[in-house]
Amino acid sequence: MILKHKKINVLGTMSGTSFDGIDISTIITDGIKIYDYGKNFYFKYPKNITEQLLKLSNYELNVYENKILSEELSLKITNFYSQKILSFPNIEKINLIGFHGQTIYHNPLEKTSIQLGNAQLLSNILKKPVISDFRSNDLIHGGQGAPLAPIYHKYIIKELKTSFPTCFLNIGGISNLTYMDEKKLIAFDTGPGNCLINDLMKVFFNKDFDRNGDVAFSGKINTKILNELNTDNFFKLTYPKSLDRQYFANYIKRLIQCQNAKNLITTISEFTALTISNSLKLLPNYPKNIIVSGGGAKNNYIIKRLKKHTKCKIEILNSANFDPDFVEAQLIGFLSVRSIRDLPNTFPSTTGVSKPISGGQLYCPIKNH
Repeated sequence: MILKHKKINVLGTMSGTSFDGIDISTIITDGIKIYDYGKNFYFKYPKNITEQLLKLSNYELNVYENKILSEELSLKITNFYSQKILSFPNIEKINLIGFHGQTIYHNPLEKTSIQLGNAQLLSNILKKPVISDFRSNDLIHGGQGAPLAPIYHKYIIKELKTSFPTCFLNIGGISNLTYMDEKKLIAFDTGPGNCLINDLMKVFFNKDFDRNGDVAFSGKINTKILNELNTDNFFKLTYPKSLDRQYFANYIKRLIQCQNAKNLITTISEFTALTISNSLKLLPNYPKNIIVSGGGAKNNYIIKRLKKHTKCKIEILNSANFDPDFVEAQLIGFLSVRSIRDLPNTFPSTTGVSKPISGGQLYCPIKNH
């Protein structure tokens, strides 16, 4: 039984709101300390999965079509995960699988967060225990269900021995920030990360993302659009708060019809940087440092603008143990072990949950399924 082992060899998986593919990482941990870091792999989604995810998340379907596509996609995604995990080196040595699934909808006001993927089927195929459904328990107990990462960000900050106050910034599809000083751990979503930029790149250039921020560097900022976006009510909310990738989608769809492609991508990239820098004003103390991870860490335009708009030292995560592209896959592995140990994964100061609480559901393989 897994619980008999103090140190668990866990494989964590993550697919974010960029809809690009899945990250897989292995760590050996007891849910408090990490004893070893294993291999990291990225697997790009097949084109049909990405296209169907975008169709589903853009609300282009009626209720019946939505249900059918969701069921079909859930099976496709589960099979894709299982194929890639089974090809992982030394998979027989893995004790536990952390499976976040693919988020397609997140609305804490409705106490709803939907991830595609069948954890029981995955467990049956892999013949290994799987931890999934990390957000529900937090939502049930009054939390936002996001962000999940702060407890792992806290671990990284301590391992790096970064001076306080400091922030860990993940620029994924949505940008989320973890603040830490000698006494406090605070976290919230700051706004869009790469999701709007990626969507625009697909529409205008049929590319998945703006490599190095090159397109953003070639355009001009439209201050009128930028000011309109920055007046949205989300930015007036106090933390904790979280955001769905489609929150600004309808506004962006209107802009696509009448705006220069490069200028629009520059403006939205500036929007990402500005919402991050503005969020620092909400914190108890202005941070000395920001450690950046996620796909947006490679967008040189966003990083350059962050450096202009902030007054702190900005560093891209660069450590032998912590690859900026795989922090969230490691996170899911870490949370999975904390889940079976019944250690808290979310906190009142990170999601607004009523008390520190664990999360995740254990699925064990069913014989003769």
